[in-house]
Amino acid sequence: MGFGRIGGVFVVGGWVLFVVTGAIFAGGGAVRIGDGAIGGLALAASLALVGSGAAVLSIAGPRPLHGRAVRVGLGILAVGMLSSLASSAIAAGLAYDPLEDGPFVILFLVGGLATIIGSPVTVLSLVRAGGRPRAVGSLFLAGLLLVILGGFLGAGTNPNPDPLPVIGRALAVLGALVIVLAGTGVGVLAINGSRSAPVASL
Repeated sequence: MGFGRIGGVFVVGGWVLFVVTGAIFAGGGAVRIGDGAIGGLALAASLALVGSGAAVLSIAGPRPLHGRAVRVGLGILAVGMLSSLASSAIAAGLAYDPLEDGPFVILFLVGGLATIIGSPVTVLSLVRAGGRPRAVGSLFLAGLLLVILGGFLGAGTNPNPDPLPVIGRALAVLGALVIVLAGTGVGVLAINGSRSAPVASL
């Protein structure tokens, strides 16, 4: 199994675990990393898999994920996810305020900044790549738009019966599912690209 295919499998598995984490959270379960609950373990595993998969693809991304911009975006995103996972693990093991711990603060800031930068770089580079990557990138943008619109509609506090908050929550959930589908699509692109590479080289 080539590195590109391994990275794709990691990414797909990580996004599947994101769905599991979301289902546990929706059911009232805890999803805090480090508390030993299954929700926290699922979240930690999802971050580890997607981050590791993105790191592998940033180094050995097969077609159609071999473009420099896509690989740079995936590399930055990998740093963000793995740093966020590490900071959460550190915070879970501290008996005092995590903000007083230097390694936590550094990893937390690096994780947040890298994720904020890596996400749009990856998505926009996918859109610019054309073909199947453009479809995946467009799904990301569509999902994000639905989440933002859903959050806007669901922010109402009118005590009177109002369908807008219900519609907003439904749009936010739909947007999250579209984002998960797009994230899984990145892994599928890598898996399919790795499968077709030997044929293309003949």
